[in-house]
Amino acid sequence: MINPSMYASQWFITVFSYSFPFPLALRIWDVFLFEGVKIVFKVGLALLKYCHDDLINLSFEKLIHALRNFPEDAMNPDILLPMAYSIKVLSLSTQVPELLWNVSRSLGESKIEYEKQNRKPKIEA
Repeated sequence: MINPSMYASQWFITVFSYSFPFPLALRIWDVFLFEGVKIVFKVGLALLKYCHDDLINLSFEKLIHALRNFPEDAMNPDILLPMAYSIKVLSLSTQVPELLWNVSRSLGESKIEYEKQNRKPKIEA
């Protein structure tokens, strides 16, 4: 029942420069400036993945504290960044059509019916 805005908004707004040690923040910023915003999501996911076993058993109060104060070994750029690179994050434009198709299929519509209903109308002059 923890909303990501309770801990991750500061990560995204500052691109980890406020929350992380300078050497790690510097490496993340290098990638961020070169490759773009996907690295921010990848690092956040990698951090949660790295600390998953420790975080999963904590109470609400301890979990919020732990999500704002990660252990020192999780802040190692040589461990965290390779883990972040291994996470695949698709762009929203590639995920939306697949998501819509899966939802429509689960509701019993055929692909043809779905496409008919969602065709763009032709504009005649």
